[in-house]
Amino acid sequence: MTFKCRLQRPQTARMSGDSIWTVSTATVLRVFIYDQLSFAQYTISIGEKAAKNFGKMSKVSEASWCMSACKQSLLTIYLGTFLATVTYTAGCWYRRAGLHVVRSALLRTQRPALTLLTKIY
Repeated sequence: MTFKCRLQRPQTARMSGDSIWTVSTATVLRVFIYDQLSFAQYTISIGEKAAKNFGKMSKVSEASWCMSACKQSLLTIYLGTFLATVTYTAGCWYRRAGLHVVRSALLRTQRPALTLLTKIY
């Protein structure tokens, strides 16, 4: 294996005895910020989390309260779990939702919840 360029250590700075260096990903308010600012991986993970929460809540409501046919109860669960989870911290990444990767991830995670809600396959 040969390298044509010199490998260099990432630059670090020292402040008060602590080292500071560059990273490709940072986490702020549970939002993963990547160096390209695409937010694609974040939307995929938050969509999976929201879909899992919605699925669990709808199963609990169906088993405990026999609300499988009640459209209004499913809409309340959708607004309270799925939509609230997806729109959390959307103020910092909503401009990037126009990217194809981010938009398709949002639509892909929303489809099962809306299918259960509207009963359209």
